[in-house]
Amino acid sequence: MDVNGDGIQDMFSGSYTAGLFYFLGQGDGTHADKVSIKQTSGEPVNPESALGAKMFDWDGDGDLDVITGTISGPVYFIENEGDLKFGKEVELTSNGEAISAPDGGVCFGDFNGDGLTDLVLGDDDNLAIYYCSEVGATELGDPDFLFKGEGSWEAKEANDAKTLVLKEPLLGSRIKPCVTDWNGDGKLDILAGDYTYVKAPAKDLTSAEKKELADLEEQIDELAEATYTYYDSMEEKILEKLGAKSVEDMTEEQMSRYGEAYSEVMSEDEGMADANEAYSTAYARISELRGEQQTHGFVWVFLQA
Repeated sequence: MDVNGDGIQDMFSGSYTAGLFYFLGQGDGTHADKVSIKQTSGEPVNPESALGAKMFDWDGDGDLDVITGTISGPVYFIENEGDLKFGKEVELTSNGEAISAPDGGVCFGDFNGDGLTDLVLGDDDNLAIYYCSEVGATELGDPDFLFKGEGSWEAKEANDAKTLVLKEPLLGSRIKPCVTDWNGDGKLDILAGDYTYVKAPAKDLTSAEKKELADLEEQIDELAEATYTYYDSMEEKILEKLGAKSVEDMTEEQMSRYGEAYSEVMSEDEGMADANEAYSTAYARISELRGEQQTHGFVWVFLQA
């Protein structure tokens, strides 16, 4: 997307901690440092945490606005009032009630051919299209559910431990959509990524695998303790870099720099990455040998008929 209209592609992102940011393209494949989008008053635009946001000219006035999901459920329209200065967030509604989409992610496309851009919304359990009746509308119609999940956080059974292909095609949680013409037929399709738990069938272990499992089970607590120790020391170092006493007492400005401070601390201490990698590798192998649930993610394709 071209955020500032200079003909160069830029990047835009929400964040987990706080804030919405754009990165101006330099024309050579690189990008400038992040810039926090602000209200006309100068205050940062910051509805809450875990912002699944995208920029799009929702109100049709020629500049890019923001639509964002949030961790707690509300979905907001944030108008670009000109020169990348933004208004207050406005909550989107459906049939007079606030849309609730916890951990929501958004995308856009005209799915009923009326010339108006509709909202595609994924969340903890569902994937739906909300049809728009007029340009810039904040009141949308009934959702058309492509997937309506119940128990999306429950582990899903896989055919085998190696491929983790599911026995039944069921989406997980934290669904994030992307709109594109996937099969080149001139119609918009939807890709959706998810986060899920997968349970592989238990297997009959060989003698060597039984010994491997026993060894790993002896090691895992020690590896976990090493990881937790590193995490505790990391948090202290991050807070020191930010000049904060605790996470709870952090200001918005400190929250906006948390990710940067985290990356700096990680780069300064290779032991943390090594400890985390050792624990993750051992845990994954134990889960595979036991036939226990594992975390995974799939990408699903919804083709428009």
